[in-house]
Amino acid sequence: MNPQPGNDKGNVNFRAGDDSGVKYTDETGWRAMRYYREPQSPKLIQWVLKYSGGLIKDERQANYVLVGFAVLAIIISLFLFFGGGGRTGSIPANIRNSQPPWLKDQLK
Repeated sequence: MNPQPGNDKGNVNFRAGDDSGVKYTDETGWRAMRYYREPQSPKLIQWVLKYSGGLIKDERQANYVLVGFAVLAIIISLFLFFGGGGRTGSIPANIRNSQPPWLKDQLK
């Protein structure tokens, strides 16, 4: 049975204590090591954590803040798009009467 990636329990040459990453050696002497960085949190979450002034303490709270901000932005956008007041004010009579006849009919 060939060992699968991440299944290192059966590998007697597995060294978990290395600081430079996961390394192991097979029967032929081939040595493998990881060439990827540790997973980082997204830049937007790092930005929220940095500029919250210590109010937001971890990534989970930063995620909640960003989701709340997105929901608030959607609600405000829907309110502005679908209108919050109905008709705008009427045009004063002196301005309406000074317009050309073709436009005067459209302003009523």
